[in-house]
Amino acid sequence: MDVLIAMEALPSLTLNNTTETVQRGILAACPNSRIRTVTIPSAGGGSALALTKGLGGELLSSIAPEKQVFGYVDELSLALIDLPADLFEPGAESRSLGALITSALDQGAQQILLLAPKANIPDCGFGLLSELGAFQNGPESLDGMDKRLQHCKVKLLYTCDVSDHSTDLPGWLSTLRDRFATPFGFSAFDDSLPPFAQALQLGLDAEILTGEDAAAALWSLLQLDEILERSDIVLLGGAEVSPFSRSIARKAADYGALSLAITGSPCQLSPGLCAAFLCPDASLLQRLTEQLFRLIRAAEEQQHPWPDLVF
Repeated sequence: MDVLIAMEALPSLTLNNTTETVQRGILAACPNSRIRTVTIPSAGGGSALALTKGLGGELLSSIAPEKQVFGYVDELSLALIDLPADLFEPGAESRSLGALITSALDQGAQQILLLAPKANIPDCGFGLLSELGAFQNGPESLDGMDKRLQHCKVKLLYTCDVSDHSTDLPGWLSTLRDRFATPFGFSAFDDSLPPFAQALQLGLDAEILTGEDAAAALWSLLQLDEILERSDIVLLGGAEVSPFSRSIARKAADYGALSLAITGSPCQLSPGLCAAFLCPDASLLQRLTEQLFRLIRAAEEQQHPWPDLVF
């Protein structure tokens, strides 16, 4: 039996503890199981660091004055950066994010993936652009931007729903759009995007990924098609079942794999997700997993086809 664990952390457990506990439960019931794990993004933040570990990268510290951690995968020349939680506090400035991007460029990054757990930040990216050299020659100037950005592809990937956000652009961003949209080829901005995303479009020529586009980008990065093709059981979940987890369940069904979820709170089933099991107490996780896989083993011994397995 080939099992893929693609879970987020359950409440009161770290991701590592969640994965290790689930593995023990599986092996107690099915000792010969072949288990793979993959780290998936979380809507609650911390996705970049988790993805870095899953891709075999390393964690590095940014430059002063505020040292922060980012992920780097050398073989891909890829930096992965979580938008720090304090960026979303009232009155926060995004200069620290600019410092993280500068550190990634110093490391030699040719790709930078920014992962955002919320739609917008208070300064809409003004501090970030300033830190990277914008506005040095005036309030409407991008001439001083770090030249290395011209050879680095920046992507802003939202792990949250961005449909509900303020569409009011700050004056400085409206002015920049009016001045630079046509000369730089940004003739058509997507006003459905948060102002922060529009600022990154303009200042960094960033690609903005939301919804299914975001899922597809992560899918490719994690090479999930190859993994799912070799899986019989896909175990999802965490505090809840995220939209990305549900996309895994849909795809797993195409390969004939059975997708199940273990969650800390009740959740609705969706296409491809065959069953969900509530685990409100983390101390019960190993026992629940073991009992679940004893049931699955019994069904396998009776040659019950996976897609038709009923709980």
